[in-house]
Amino acid sequence: MLRNYFVIALRNLVKSWGLSGIKIVGLSVGVCGCIIVFLLVKLELSFDKHHTKGENIYRTYTSFKGVWEGYNHGIALPFPAAFRERAAGVESVAQVLTATDDVTITDGGTEKKFPRPNNIAYLDSNYFNVFPDHKWLVGDPRVLKDPNTVVLTESKAKIYFSTNDITSVIGKRVNYRDSLEVTVVGIVADANQKTDFDFTDFISLSTCHTGWMKKEYDFEEWDNTSSSWLCFIRTNQGTSVENLKSLLADMAKEKLERESKTEEVTTFTSYNLQPLSDIHFDTKLGTWDNGRSATSIGTIEALVVIAVLLLLVAVINFVNLETAQALRRAREVGLRKVMGGTRGSLIAFLVAESFVITFIAIIFALPLTKLSMMFFGEFLPKDLALNLADPFLWSFVIGLTVVVTILSGIYPALVLSSYQPVVALQANRNIGRSGSAFMRKVLTVFQFTFSQVLIAGAMIIGLQIAWMLNKDLGFRHDAIVTVQPAWWESASKRPLLKNELELLSEIEMISQSTKPPASRGTNSTTLRYNNGKEDIPVSVNVCEGDTSYVSLFNLTLIAGRNVQASDSLNEVVINETYCRKLGVAPADMIGKDLKNGSDKVFHVIGVLKDFHHASLHKDIEPWYYQHRSMSRTFSLRLAKDVDLVVAMDKIKEASKKVYGDAEVTITFMDETVQKFYESEQRISKLANTATGLAIFISCLGLFGLASFTAIQRTKEIGIRKVLGASVNSIITLLSRDFVLLVLITFVIATPVAWYIGNEWLNTFPYRMELGVWIFLAAGAMSVIVALITVGFQAVKAAIVNPVDSLRYE
Repeated sequence: MLRNYFVIALRNLVKSWGLSGIKIVGLSVGVCGCIIVFLLVKLELSFDKHHTKGENIYRTYTSFKGVWEGYNHGIALPFPAAFRERAAGVESVAQVLTATDDVTITDGGTEKKFPRPNNIAYLDSNYFNVFPDHKWLVGDPRVLKDPNTVVLTESKAKIYFSTNDITSVIGKRVNYRDSLEVTVVGIVADANQKTDFDFTDFISLSTCHTGWMKKEYDFEEWDNTSSSWLCFIRTNQGTSVENLKSLLADMAKEKLERESKTEEVTTFTSYNLQPLSDIHFDTKLGTWDNGRSATSIGTIEALVVIAVLLLLVAVINFVNLETAQALRRAREVGLRKVMGGTRGSLIAFLVAESFVITFIAIIFALPLTKLSMMFFGEFLPKDLALNLADPFLWSFVIGLTVVVTILSGIYPALVLSSYQPVVALQANRNIGRSGSAFMRKVLTVFQFTFSQVLIAGAMIIGLQIAWMLNKDLGFRHDAIVTVQPAWWESASKRPLLKNELELLSEIEMISQSTKPPASRGTNSTTLRYNNGKEDIPVSVNVCEGDTSYVSLFNLTLIAGRNVQASDSLNEVVINETYCRKLGVAPADMIGKDLKNGSDKVFHVIGVLKDFHHASLHKDIEPWYYQHRSMSRTFSLRLAKDVDLVVAMDKIKEASKKVYGDAEVTITFMDETVQKFYESEQRISKLANTATGLAIFISCLGLFGLASFTAIQRTKEIGIRKVLGASVNSIITLLSRDFVLLVLITFVIATPVAWYIGNEWLNTFPYRMELGVWIFLAAGAMSVIVALITVGFQAVKAAIVNPVDSLRYE
């Protein structure tokens, strides 16, 4: 019996190949979206799940409150040792210093350079106690006890030394940052599970206590917190986390007491614990410097919702088309009932037919998923893959097949199996026009509501990105190139580079500074201003540079003067926001004094009009500028009508003369500004894709419904044409109901789209205003799409010869 159901289902599928194709294509697209989101969620949830007793591993991080508020995933250098001494119930405490250095290998008389790997870590053997799942191929954690030693992963050892014999690597030398030479003492296997801990070069932490590095890292300095200094702990089973939090609070209190003895404290530090399982999804703290970007749980949830809704739209198509075929299927149902078929057997047959179509749709969805992942590779993680040997994938696909079969098949089966044989066999053309017709309208409204919300959402995202990219940032960023040598390069080379750059006719102006506009990093301090009644402390971003900074970036002085070469480090120019924070007019701030924690006086000589020194994701913050010559970052304004390719080649040539093969970062400032909004641009492309798919699937269903409506009203159309109805009036007749449904969706979708769009825009300190025209345009687009889709079938039905229409049956 079951075999018979499937055979007949296949015959019906072939017989109605057009409508079956619409159902299959719609379901394939919906299933494809669900599979991609499943793979994405599975990938993101798999990170760092392999660690033995991972629930006992935590990261410590720092938070700040007061004049300056924020978070840092790093910790002060003395913290790990102090915590290790006092923490009860802690199995191990690991200190990690992350780095990105150039690497030089001299092997067999040949020198090879490897530019800046991002996965270098300075650590000791405690790291391998906190994360004990590393497989040692040569050596063990004890080899890292001595300074100037390094352990490499197997793949990195093979890359550095071009050999498959990893034992031959032991004892060889690796040079980091041109002057740090270390010896390879161990090899560990590459991680074969998904992890954010992708370090490949493990340098002994004791190296930081020797040579020139000893001056760079002060392991007794509590007042400095860097995002590259990390601390991880592994607790014993059953250890009270609350006790550890209490210890962290005590350590923060002790730090405050030490600071308050020497200066007025305006920013208060606290130490916190974060479970290992939370690190991958913490977009506020991130993973670590140059590590894999944290994944937003909100983004994952949004993708899941969109994928489910796309699948529902495809299922709705199926249901609408099945119930629209009520007349044809009613006769079949009537005959089956007359021949003794029960309602249960009819439901089973109709659900089996739904299963066949769903099964075929999923077969098509798998290669479509592969193609989609290739096409949208820029949006997806590099390690996302469709592995057909993955049992979890097939479990999901089987579950999806069952769910889609039930969702798409059960309602049409219940409707069709409920017809009485006598009514069904009378060729009653009103079958399917009452209850099921109402349900079809409701489902069509849902489809187009979703589509209209997506259209409006995609427009809002695109317009906000365009608004941010075109907004006046308060400084010039076109035709400006930044040149930045590595921070460890000798400062004595900077005048040489400036001399080389000044010889180029393609460069109109040069400025050197610590932080050009649009810099990602910040350097801040707290300054106090006395208004005659009290001291007002404010956290201020600091920038230092030469006298050309203001003119090169076209900044506007609204009071006072610019810095001069003769100025001392005590003369500063501040911005308008700083004035507002202090409650003083810009003109009145000229000549006023500011003090830092050591009571050093800063004399205000000018006020600049506000400009966005960071992306539009952030409010403009208080800022000051002071003169210092020969800072590290060069900003170059190119001459008019210059050949950009030639100019860039000459700039690279000049930097190479001074720095040789050492890495020098050269970028257009326009590109830097655009990169601020890469995340929004990816979201925009995904929203546009989802919108296109939703419209496509909805139009497939609308096309099928329009064709069935035209068939149901074939005789009516013939009579109307005989009585003199024009083609236009018939087209209007057939299109009117569908356009009305789309207009109803506009009323429902507009407030939903406005709410979602407004909430998203509220995440930006600087945003465009939502205009009514956006929603009117989204509604008009839906109406036009519906008219084109339905109009094709309406025109086709309207131009048929009345003779053919009247003898249709």
